[in-house]
Formats: sequence, C-alpha cells, structure tokens
Amino acid sequence: MGIGEATRHMSVVADTGPLLHLHWVGAAGWALPQQTIAVVDEVWDEVQRHDGTALQDPRLQHITLPLVAAQALTQRNLDRGELAALSYALSLPRTGKDLFLCDDRSARRACAELLLPVTGSIGLILVAYTAGRVSFERASAALEELPTRGRLHVSPQLIQLALTALSNAVPFGRTTP
Repeated sequence: MGIGEATRHMSVVADTGPLLHLHWVGAAGWALPQQTIAVVDEVWDEVQRHDGTALQDPRLQHITLPLVAAQALTQRNLDRGELAALSYALSLPRTGKDLFLCDDRSARRACAELLLPVTGSIGLILVAYTAGRVSFERASAALEELPTRGRLHVSPQLIQLALTALSNAVPFGRTTP
C-alpha cells in the first residue's frame, strides 16, 4: 500500500472500556468503527481478563509492541492500558482522521489536551445511529443498558442527555421527521 492510500484511512486505537461496554450490551458489532481497530497488548490482556469473547471481533488488530510511554503522558494518572494505547496512538502518523476510543475521564482529558480526537461508548452508539447502522430502538436500548449490563460508570443524567440527543438525531439518508 502506498503512502497516499495509507493516509486516506482512519487510524483507530481502542482502550479497554468501549470494547467491553459495547460488547456487554450487544452493540460492538454495529457501534464500533467499521474498519480495523488497533488494540495494544496491555489493552488486549485487560479485555481478555474481563471477557475474552469481546476480542473475537475480526476488526480488532492485536498490536504486540513493547510499551514506550509518550513523554506527554508520563505525569498523568493513567492505568497501564490507557498509557500504552495512548502512547501507541500518539506514535502513529497524524492523518487528520485519527480516533481514540476511550471511556476513562482522565484519558479523555489527555486526548483533548493533546488534540487527539476521542469518543467513548455513548458517542459510538450515537454515531452508529446517525450513520444508519442501527435502529433507534436498538440504539436507545444500548444506551439505557450501558450503566447496568454494560458496567459503564456514568451518571443517569448523562444517559438521559444521550437519549435526548438520540431522539433529536436524524439518521443518514432520512429526512427530518
């Protein structure tokens, strides 16, 4: 593949949270980005410890490189998986189409400060609905199940805001209601 071809593709790197939370609510198949998702060894091992069946998605690419912490991350309060995944994401050439998948607040804050686009389980569900990959009913059910079945630590108010955003969203290819 030539350099031009490589830069047209989105680089997606995942932390543990979205892989597990979306898997547990039955949304990983339609909510995760539809291209290859890099999963560093530390995150792979963490997902394996919690629920290895979440790793059966063919889009997941196991990255086995030694952890080299990015200088910009060494003073942050990140666990080993977040540190490894973010360091790997920062080591990739920036294409303008990069995306880091994460639900952890401190890792998301680091992404914002480092100008690395980030989205979590809730955002992925909303994007999947607006892209037309899932029905309103399935998307809203997944959002409602995230704090319980999905084990996502999130406030009921945030889930309510997401459900409101979902209600106001217009799926791709449809006209406004």
